Amino acid sequence: MASILIVDDTPENLTVLRDILTRDGHRVRPVLQGQQALASAAAEPPDLVLLDIMMPGLDGYETCERLRADPQTRDVPVLFISALDATESKVRGFEVGGLDYITKPFRTEEVLARVRTHLALREAQRQLAAQNAELRAAAALQADVDRMLRHDLRVSISGVIGFSELIAEELHPDHPCAGHARLVASAGYSMLSMVHGSFDLLKMERGCYALQPAVFDLAATARQVAAEHALAARQKEVRIRLEFGHGGEDVLASGERLLTHSLFHNLLRNAVEAAPEGGTITLTFDTDGRQATVCVRNPGEVPVGIRETFFEKFVTAGKPGGTGLGTYSARLMAETQRGGIRLDTSEPGYTSVIVTLPSPDASATAVFRAQRDQSEDEGSSEALPSALVLVADDDDANRAFLRRVLPSPPLDLRFAANGREALRILQQEPVAAAFLDLEMPELSGMELVRAFRAWQSRQPQARPPALIGLTGHQDEAAHARCLEAGFDRMLSKPVSKRGLLEELRRALAPAAAVVQLDPEIRDLVPEFLASQQTLLREAEEQAAAGDAGRLRSLAHRLQGTFAMYGFATASELASAAEDAAREGELERAAKHLGDLRAHLTAVEVRFG
Repeated sequence: MASILIVDDTPENLTVLRDILTRDGHRVRPVLQGQQALASAAAEPPDLVLLDIMMPGLDGYETCERLRADPQTRDVPVLFISALDATESKVRGFEVGGLDYITKPFRTEEVLARVRTHLALREAQRQLAAQNAELRAAAALQADVDRMLRHDLRVSISGVIGFSELIAEELHPDHPCAGHARLVASAGYSMLSMVHGSFDLLKMERGCYALQPAVFDLAATARQVAAEHALAARQKEVRIRLEFGHGGEDVLASGERLLTHSLFHNLLRNAVEAAPEGGTITLTFDTDGRQATVCVRNPGEVPVGIRETFFEKFVTAGKPGGTGLGTYSARLMAETQRGGIRLDTSEPGYTSVIVTLPSPDASATAVFRAQRDQSEDEGSSEALPSALVLVADDDDANRAFLRRVLPSPPLDLRFAANGREALRILQQEPVAAAFLDLEMPELSGMELVRAFRAWQSRQPQARPPALIGLTGHQDEAAHARCLEAGFDRMLSKPVSKRGLLEELRRALAPAAAVVQLDPEIRDLVPEFLASQQTLLREAEEQAAAGDAGRLRSLAHRLQGTFAMYGFATASELASAAEDAAREGELERAAKHLGDLRAHLTAVEVRFG
């Protein structure tokens, strides 16, 4: 039984319509004026409104407009009833929101047919709205499950990778188990790549994948993939050979290493499966400064019938169990990284897949190589000073791994199994750096950092600890939320021993930095740095004199000019001094200025 509101200033019309609709089983609410209709609809929204046009006071058009403007009644179907049969009247009715038009005198069959039709449509709309709400809830639940599953898988696989690499590192290079351990680690990276790809493929299809490009060694990534396929290749007596063009073996790309790992995993798996026994698969690397190119060439020819659609979804031929997703996902991964992929069948008897990825610019390349060279020169722990380091993680295996890879001495390690214990250690001991897992009982990593930063603001320290987050999440938005909460940096699992030590070196010796600048400003830099030293001395004098206003102004100038020239760390330290001055904490401001002076003393300026 539907609730129908009838609005007409003629009582006889109300009586006729009420009788027709009541006999059809509906509950009818008749009113004589538009204002009464609005009040009745607001008190109890009807399922349908039959609305006269010509009425004193509010006419039908204005009444309909007000019904549409009210969130409670805007979806209620309105059918106009009137003796006006002119086209202009009907058009005006549709313009203000009416869905249909019944002319007087009323015919029972027409009234019932139109009412029943619009009531059925209204019910269908309600059902669709309910289904859409359920679908949105299901999609949100699926997204949460996917996120948690991805996180848990990454954490578990990270443990496998970490311990495998640790075993390989501690064994003699000639020990057979060292190679086996590296294969286990490589298989772990493959699993991570599959996790990475399976959850992000839909985002790539929709063009909403959040790329996080960084410089990485393309040749080293391909070598790792080749090692993972070595066993399958040996079983078919297939060789995998790497060749390099005029640029040599140092082929760098700008993109995501794990995404590229997945890309080449798919291509090399297809090549091994397609190659005849005794064949040779060749990976040729080259770069021209703008893009890096890898050509995967293997014996065998792609069937003519699928060459034009080779990289499309579900395209496969003559491959039992093939899904046709490997080359399709490879194309998505290449294009997502602003690169490309194409098929070359011009050489008789061979198939080549050519992948291009952007090359990093000269500045990013120089920084990457400098950091890589520094890491290789410094070895595992020689460059680390003595320092108290906190490790907070509720997973026993993760703590065991970090206990093993972090050198003690020179580090003095503290361990916590929950966030509350970690907070106590941070507040009571002179911790220099802390590795904090995000998922911990009692206090999560985010809650812990917020609580510590709030406490720290009331207890300024000579040198606050570097708070480094460890997470199984990799998306940029999650990392941004962590940095906003107070983390200094974020690391996604798996984290290698080298990665952990690099973070520690950065945290424990922040002044040892390289600034890469544009060569065109080389002649301006000496005078610029001299002027900044003058500003810095004046700022230190104002901090000592207690003039917070003048100090804040000087620190603001330092922050802006350092940022303009590209001295990011110096700009951040000046900004921290400005914030402290704004809050009247001159002791903390002076500490930041001291850190800035130390940084400028040790910083190495490079041009490239």
